[in-house]
Amino acid sequence: EQGASPKPAMGACCSCCCRKGKEEEEDRTFKKGGDNDLSNGPVTKRSCTDLWCLIVLLAAWVAYVVVTMAGLQDGVPSKLYLPRDYSGAYCNLEENWNNGPNLKGFEFLSYTMNATATTDLIVKQLLCSSAVSDFFSTSYGSSSTEYNEYLCACCLTPCASCEGSFDVGGDLTSGDLESTVTSKL
Repeated sequence: EQGASPKPAMGACCSCCCRKGKEEEEDRTFKKGGDNDLSNGPVTKRSCTDLWCLIVLLAAWVAYVVVTMAGLQDGVPSKLYLPRDYSGAYCNLEENWNNGPNLKGFEFLSYTMNATATTDLIVKQLLCSSAVSDFFSTSYGSSSTEYNEYLCACCLTPCASCEGSFDVGGDLTSGDLESTVTSKL
């Protein structure tokens, strides 16, 4: 094509583009007394826009003071910073809530994944219930040694390892099994 001007190579810059870019850059610089003068700050008319943040901060401070005063009302301020064990008892405190254990001298207790205190009664009530006993009786047979070991472990029959029956809050049947267990969780 004879009349067409040659296309510049990729990445090449013609002189008019580069000159225009330098002029625009000089116009955008921040000069005192120029169009982009920032000597008085970016906004000439300033006002307080974060008043609501100050109110929230003051409310949080008031809440912290109220919580601290509630903790001090008990007369044992160390309850505000002492660690607790898995059952909620304060470490290194002689008198714990709800007639808890005397943990004086125990700086820090850690019972990792100790679910016995919360689930022991539920598990015993479930495993030693009539519903599970009937299931084992039909699965193993009422005269098998596995079934007799189960009865002994639950103290449902007299054996050498039992001193009495478990007080687990009543028997569970297959009809009330789900509602009883979920109500205790």
